[in-house]
Amino acid sequence: MSLLPDKLPASLDNAVKNMTDAPTKNIGTTFADLWFLVFGGVSQAAEKRKLRYQHALDEFKIQIETKLDAVPEENRIEPNTRLATQALESAKYCLEDPQLREMFAILIAHTCDNRTNKRLHPAFSEILKHLSPVDAALVSSFRQKTGTKIAVSSKTYINGELVEKSAPPDFDTIKPSYYTYPETIMPIARFYLSAANSTNPHGKKLIIDNVILSDISDDIYLLSTSLTNLHRLGLVEITINERLANYNYDNFKKCSLYKDWEIFVNSTDVAFRFIRGNSIIGGQHEKIGIDAGTAKLTELGFNFLSCCAIDAEVVRE
Repeated sequence: MSLLPDKLPASLDNAVKNMTDAPTKNIGTTFADLWFLVFGGVSQAAEKRKLRYQHALDEFKIQIETKLDAVPEENRIEPNTRLATQALESAKYCLEDPQLREMFAILIAHTCDNRTNKRLHPAFSEILKHLSPVDAALVSSFRQKTGTKIAVSSKTYINGELVEKSAPPDFDTIKPSYYTYPETIMPIARFYLSAANSTNPHGKKLIIDNVILSDISDDIYLLSTSLTNLHRLGLVEITINERLANYNYDNFKKCSLYKDWEIFVNSTDVAFRFIRGNSIIGGQHEKIGIDAGTAKLTELGFNFLSCCAIDAEVVRE
């Protein structure tokens, strides 16, 4: 499915002209007009980055067309002009990051899908613009693709009597029948320095808030900042002093940041170090404490992922 018209004004850059083609019959000329409005002269702005940006722009066009092709004919609708324009406008600042470009393409495709367009919100394109690549990966991890298996056995009856029964196959050998994207509640923690007794005048000193462990990065500060941003944007709800029953929070003690502070607390060689801009003298605190917590999607966050990270709620492969 092609989004753009064949003919553009001769004054446009050739790189932009080469990416155009006939508009889709199903969606009409709406996207062609919006594309020209948003991206018409963008390649003139910076010659140094022209080729790289143009490549990303071409990839973006292909991604949108591919995702529009995946929408069943009977579910295609004209895009909401406001939502589609906002998404295209915001996307031009993020095209060189593959994951964010993909998420914008998914969002735009959903504006043309009557099965999901009711979940769309004008804030989604602005939220995407405020995500770093780590933010995008982290929020997407709250709804990971999960396969569901179905084991089937058969029974044959003749005149009401069972004459044959087949055993279900080995469950471990069964391929998933379909995939969904269930919500995952994540364990988080807060690290702090604590005195061994309540009479110590130095009390608690916060080391870091919103600690989350993820394969996305081993940089605890980066992940903490990312989670805090997701909370700021209203995508994630953070609750401290709430535990996941099936998670061992001692896992947080294995991260490099915890071990680093543990060395400081137990060492007699280090005189002081800084924490959140304050100097901490060795010997003032006797242990590192952990406050357990959870992070989960808000309703806004759940719908955001439905519209910006997931092509379809149920996928059969």
